Amino acid sequence: MTADVLEAHRNARVYAAGKSSLERIMVLLAQRPAYPAELRRLARLTPRGWGILWDELKRSGLLTKEVSQRRWRLRSDRELVEQW
Repeated sequence: MTADVLEAHRNARVYAAGKSSLERIMVLLAQRPAYPAELRRLARLTPRGWGILWDELKRSGLLTKEVSQRRWRLRSDRELVEQW
């Protein structure tokens, strides 16, 4: 992961701080060019789109499951760097 990508990711996280969970995820996805615009558009429009987005986030590794708490969370910047 390049420094530019990391900086864009950090900026998106700061910008998204005051938004709802879905809006925060959409801001983060907008900063990641690997995600097609169609997926972002679907997620904004329909509950089915949210399911598609959720599955894509899990598949991509952006969401990680905290087994002890039985809940999902977005990965931190440090975890993303370690993954790359």
